[in-house]
Parts: sequence; structure tokens; C-alpha cells
Amino acid sequence: MESSINFNPAFGDISLIGNDIEIIRDKSKAVVQEVIQLFKTNKGDYSLSSTYGLNADSFIGKAVSEVLAEEIKTSVETALILNNIEGANNAEILYLIESNTIYLRIILPGIDTISINFLNEKGFEIE
Repeated sequence: MESSINFNPAFGDISLIGNDIEIIRDKSKAVVQEVIQLFKTNKGDYSLSSTYGLNADSFIGKAVSEVLAEEIKTSVETALILNNIEGANNAEILYLIESNTIYLRIILPGIDTISINFLNEKGFEIE
């Protein structure tokens, strides 16, 4: 009997296939995971790293606007740099506002583009 468990590569760093464990070794995928983890972590969640995280929950419920999009962009830029994410100093963060959604694209040199959406009542969704 062979069974497989595949974790969504956006959220995990291992796959269990049959009797094998595969660890993500791709640098680009590892950096993408680091950025996603920032969105899922509030500052202070890790006692040994008080600056790690984005406090993404603090944006929930705020009206979608250009001001909010800029605030999110600034928070993301700051979190990338504070947490030494590869390519952070040359990151490009683009956004598009449509109705109650802010579509974010985080572009890090040499790394896959990261697409994240913000919905004012739900928070961030990772594509």
C-alpha cells in the first residue's frame, strides 16, 4: 500500500511521498515561504525575535483605500528589511485596488513573484 501526503508548497517545507520525505531546497521557494510566514505572524509571537512578523491582522476591517494600500506596502517593506529577507533592499511592491480588495505583488530579485490579496473583512489571502 502506497500513500502520499503533499503539503501546499506555499505553506510547508516538506512533502511525504510513499516512504520518502522531501525537503524543499530551492532557494526561491524558501524565500517565498519566509515572506508568507511574515504575513502569518504578528510581532511578538516569537519570544526570541520581537521584530519578526507583519501584524497583518491589524489591517482587517479597515476600508480599502489608497492610504491603506500604502500603509500595507510600507509595513511589508519594513518587515522584509527588518527580517533580512533576501532581496529586501531591492524589493518592488505593487498593488492594485479593486472594490474591497487590494491585490499585492511582491517582487524580489531572483525570486518568484509573491501574490497576496487583502480583503477588508477577511484579511490576507495567499495565492
